[in-house]
Amino acid sequence: MKKKSALEVSTAILFIVLLLVSGVLLIVSIKLSKTAKKETNIKACEYDIKKAYLSKRFPNPGSLLTRGNRLSSLSNCRRDKLGDLIIKYKDVVKNGVIDQNKAHKIIADEMVKCWKMVGEGKIDPFSNWDTKGISYCLVCSTIRYDDRLLKFIKLNNKKISKKEDIAKYNILGIDEYLRTNRITKNGPTFYEYLYKEKPPIPEDTIKKIKENNLQNKTNIILPNSLIIVRMYKAKQKSTLSSIGGAIVGSLLVIGGTVIAATGFGAPLGAAIISIGLGAATGAIGIALLVNTASEAYDACIPDCNGIGGITIIPSEVPLSQEIPMEIDGKQVMKPICDIIVN
Repeated sequence: MKKKSALEVSTAILFIVLLLVSGVLLIVSIKLSKTAKKETNIKACEYDIKKAYLSKRFPNPGSLLTRGNRLSSLSNCRRDKLGDLIIKYKDVVKNGVIDQNKAHKIIADEMVKCWKMVGEGKIDPFSNWDTKGISYCLVCSTIRYDDRLLKFIKLNNKKISKKEDIAKYNILGIDEYLRTNRITKNGPTFYEYLYKEKPPIPEDTIKKIKENNLQNKTNIILPNSLIIVRMYKAKQKSTLSSIGGAIVGSLLVIGGTVIAATGFGAPLGAAIISIGLGAATGAIGIALLVNTASEAYDACIPDCNGIGGITIIPSEVPLSQEIPMEIDGKQVMKPICDIIVN
């Protein structure tokens, strides 16, 4: 009887262990499945973009489906298919504060995936649309924080009493990280790859970036910011209106890129309240990254005279927000996005 009882207990324990192992394997399998699915969807979107570009450049007169690809949309590039970038507490919080390098690398790697997906500036990712003087945008992903990270940010931001502490509990703007870190050990910097900017970076530009990001520490990447590929289709090759450093309206332009937005009033105020920052911290800026030069699309000429590249846009900033550009030798203000294609 005792042997039978012991056997039943052993069997029950074995069953529980197997159940637990099965549960763990299921969770791992689901996570791997989600990752694999996202990668597959990215590849499918990349295929759609290349197909549209090639069918426009080399049309087959005998087939309506390949004539400019007008009847074929970027169906695999829908936002719900491309998915979100989830930044997790366990990946970016170290010793009770946010590790900026870890957080920035996660975002930078996602930007690289997005840029590869749309052809790395070598082809026109908006081949289905020809209207000049229009800014076209494709949303690659939405930057989201997991619940634990959101809770951490809100709880600690309520305690902030000085600007210097903002960096401890918020993810700062990414522009300096992109300029000073390489994708691989001997490869280009993220900025060189994404925007085709070649070193050396002027010292005064680096100084302005460091002053903006390190001393003030008030430009933060808000949850739900969008990673977007943008192209303004110009009639001829154009460049940025200000290469050095300038404040244009509520935008800070440094080294060819709009990197910060301040003074947005109510929308920004609501965003700051939502993450728990107190009034004592002083002026807070939204981390906005929009390239307004043409180098990113240089390899696409003459098929496209595109201005822009990959961008980070906070959800609080309207995509109709105008930014400074130089078009046909004149400084003008143009919307970040006129048309979102997905």
